[in-house]
Amino acid sequence: MMGRLISMESVSRHWAIRVGAGFLFLVMVGYAIRSYFLPELTVVVFLQHAESVDWLPATRNPLFEGGRVEFAAHDLVQLGGEDLGEWHEVATVSFEDEVSYQVFLARIDAQQNLARYHLLRVEPMAPELHFLTNLRLRSFLDDDTVEVGARAPMESVVPDPRYAQRWTELFTGSYRDELLLLNLITFNESPDILDDEQGVDADSEEVFDRYKEKAFRVLGRMGAQISQVGSIDSVVVGPDARKYDTYGFAHYPSVPAFEVVFTAKERVDAQVHQRAALSAESSMGYWAKPYDEFRLRPK
Repeated sequence: MMGRLISMESVSRHWAIRVGAGFLFLVMVGYAIRSYFLPELTVVVFLQHAESVDWLPATRNPLFEGGRVEFAAHDLVQLGGEDLGEWHEVATVSFEDEVSYQVFLARIDAQQNLARYHLLRVEPMAPELHFLTNLRLRSFLDDDTVEVGARAPMESVVPDPRYAQRWTELFTGSYRDELLLLNLITFNESPDILDDEQGVDADSEEVFDRYKEKAFRVLGRMGAQISQVGSIDSVVVGPDARKYDTYGFAHYPSVPAFEVVFTAKERVDAQVHQRAALSAESSMGYWAKPYDEFRLRPK
């Protein structure tokens, strides 16, 4: 009897090892396939077109031939950070190989219809992590424990007083449709916080995560999704002010939905962590209108 039990345990261990090895093999194959299909490199491009020029939207502009426009928005309005002037469009574009990218660089540099452009090389978040992030946001959509009724006064929430009038124009203007909030983030070298309730060794990214825990609940409750997210590798064309650490483009179903998120006390109360973690002057924010191809709800 004892021998039979030992034999059964041995068989069980054998199958467990085989199943574990099989799962590991599938994961490795999955990552190999994923790596094969992922683009070689990705850029974020800010475009200001020349005056009196009829320009095509980024989604149809031959400027981006050889690449794939992953995201594009127009009519940018800056809401924070060093003022870098007006921009007509922003686009995230991926390239399958270095050759295609170099051809694009030569083309955009020779483009006569552009007044100026800034170009950042970026590393997007892994697709599966991006998917899980938005899945998590959707989990809060019908969560009644998320408090969005309690609101903070608008004047106490605006992050940069220099842009207070633009925030007012956003929330009181005639445009009420979907919008993107473009967050271009630079972390403080160490968090600007005196009483670190979770340990003195927390770095700025860990402190910022405390803000995100609360903010994501409110964003998800109001139907927001993260359109683009990742890290900034380098500034190819542009000033030092563009040397951010990360980027995240939050997509809201409407201006009123964003106003709720912006003033919800559950999010606002967590901003102590956001402000401790981020460099206010070196970070930057814009709001923009998505092109139809990238709307949350197709027209």
